[in-house]
Amino acid sequence: MTATEMLVPALRATMGDNVYYISFLRMKDVADRVSLAEEIHKNTGLRELIQRRVTNRSKEISTYLRTQSQRFFNALIIGVYGGSPEWYELSVGKSDQFDPSNLPSYQEGVLGMLKLAGSEKLFAIDGQHRVAGIKDALTGEPVPGLADEEVCTIFLAADVRQEAGLERTRRLFSTLNRYAKPVDMMDIIALDEDDAVAIVTRRLMEEYPLFKEFRISVSKGKAIPVTDKKCFTNITTLYEANDIILATDRGRKWKDFKRFRPTDVRLAGLYGKATEFWNLIVKNFPPLAEVQDSVSEDLIAGKYRHKGGGHLLFRTIGLLSFVRAVRMATQLEGTLSTWIPKFARLPIDLASEPWVGVLWEPTANVMITRKENQRTATLLLLYMLGIDLARLRTSVVVLKERYASALNRTIAEVDLPKRIT
Repeated sequence: MTATEMLVPALRATMGDNVYYISFLRMKDVADRVSLAEEIHKNTGLRELIQRRVTNRSKEISTYLRTQSQRFFNALIIGVYGGSPEWYELSVGKSDQFDPSNLPSYQEGVLGMLKLAGSEKLFAIDGQHRVAGIKDALTGEPVPGLADEEVCTIFLAADVRQEAGLERTRRLFSTLNRYAKPVDMMDIIALDEDDAVAIVTRRLMEEYPLFKEFRISVSKGKAIPVTDKKCFTNITTLYEANDIILATDRGRKWKDFKRFRPTDVRLAGLYGKATEFWNLIVKNFPPLAEVQDSVSEDLIAGKYRHKGGGHLLFRTIGLLSFVRAVRMATQLEGTLSTWIPKFARLPIDLASEPWVGVLWEPTANVMITRKENQRTATLLLLYMLGIDLARLRTSVVVLKERYASALNRTIAEVDLPKRIT
C-alpha cells in the first residue's frame, strides 16, 4: 500500500439514482484529504464566497473540538471525483450463531472496503463548516488523541469535471443546505447539555414550585393562548426570560458562552441567580404566588390572562418587556432585591394606561407584539421608576415621541404616565 492509498470500511447503499458509501475517516485524514465545496463553482468569486461563508464559523467549531470532551458530529457528505476509487465486497461466513443466507436480498453485497488511491479529489458537499473547523483544530498546539478520532462520512460520486455532473452536485449541495432544518428552540431547551440557560431552565422546571408540573406550557411557540387557564407561561418564554436575567455578556460573547458547558460551580451560581430573581417576583407579585400554590383544577392563570387583557406578567410580551426593564435597571445600579419591590408598584393591568395601545389592543382584544412597542414598554417601565433615561442613551422627549406614535397621536395629545415616588 502506498503512502497516499487508503482502505476504509464501508456500507454500500442506494437512494434515488445515487450509490453512496457510509464509512468514517480520522480527523487528520479529513484535514489532509478533504477540501471545502468551492470545487462546485468555476467562478473564482463564487468560490471565494463559499470559502468566506464557511470559515466564518470554523473557529467556533475548532474551539468546540479542542475543549469539549463529549464532542460529536453528524456525518459529513463527501463528494468524490477523479482518480479510481474501488469497492471490495466482503463476504461473511456461516457460524453457529449466524447464517448469512438468512439475510434479506437487499442486504447482499453491502459490506466491504472502499479503496481511495489518493489521486481522487474529496470535497465536502455537506459539512463544510465542520471540515474547516477540523482543519483549524488540528493546527497549533496538539490536543492529545484528537487527530486520530473518527468522523462518520458518506462518500458520493460527484464528477464536477463535466457540466452535467457539476450541475447535479450544485443541486445536491443547495438542497442539503436549503432544507437542513435548524435545531428547534424547544429541542435546545429540552436536550442541550452545553447551553447553561437551557440547563438552568430545565432544573427550574423540575425543582422550582412556580414552574413544576402543569404551571409551564410545553406547547410550541412563545405566545400562550387565553384558553390556557393553568400555565403561568410557556417553556420558550421562560428560557428567554432566564437568558435575559442570567446574561453576563452581550451579543456574541454570551452566545459563545452558551456553546460550551460551564463548570458545575458556575452552573450552581447561575441557578442561584435565577432562583433569586423568581423568588422576588413571587414574593412581590401575589398572582404568581397564587399560581405557585395552586392545583391544576384551580385554573388560577385564567384569572390573570383573559380576553379582557389581564396581568402584564401573564402575557409573553409583557413578561419579557418587564424582565428586560429589570435587567437594565440593575445594570445601572442597585440589586434585584431593591428594584423588584419598586417594579411591583407599577401598573400591571393591560387594559389600563399606559399599556392600551402599546401592548394591548382593546378593540380586537389582542396583544400588540411589534418589537418597537416592546421597546417602548420597557422604557415606560423604567421611566415610571424615575430612572434618568439619558443613562440609557435616550430621553424623555424620545420616549414621548415613541409613546405618541404607538397611540397614533401627536406628541401634544399625550402625557407620559406618572412616576412613582
